[in-house]
Amino acid sequence: MEKILLAADNRLLRQIMAMVLREECDALDTASSPNELEKLSLTGGYNLIVTSFTEPLVNGTDLANRLHRRRVPASLFLITSEHREEQIVELLASGVDQIFSVPIDTVRLKRKVREELNRLSKQ
Repeated sequence: MEKILLAADNRLLRQIMAMVLREECDALDTASSPNELEKLSLTGGYNLIVTSFTEPLVNGTDLANRLHRRRVPASLFLITSEHREEQIVELLASGVDQIFSVPIDTVRLKRKVREELNRLSKQ
């Protein structure tokens, strides 16, 4: 079963992204805070986590590091307004699997989600 956890502090973004992602998986849950994301990620059996939180609420690198320390097996996609190359490199090094810039290209996002879920299903 393909399960996605969508986590974002912006309610409108969360609703739009849920509509976009719902057709790509068997189950989609949402979280509105970093604490809720961490709690669900430890118990939900997700294949993929898609997240967007506004700093200083949470730093993407810190979030990725915390999830990996807790051995959350899900792939991590991050939606961010960050465009600095050194920050992007740091995010990828911390374990973020894909980075999507704002404004979000939903066609690319859906394609990458489908590719990742297909890759994971073959493991």
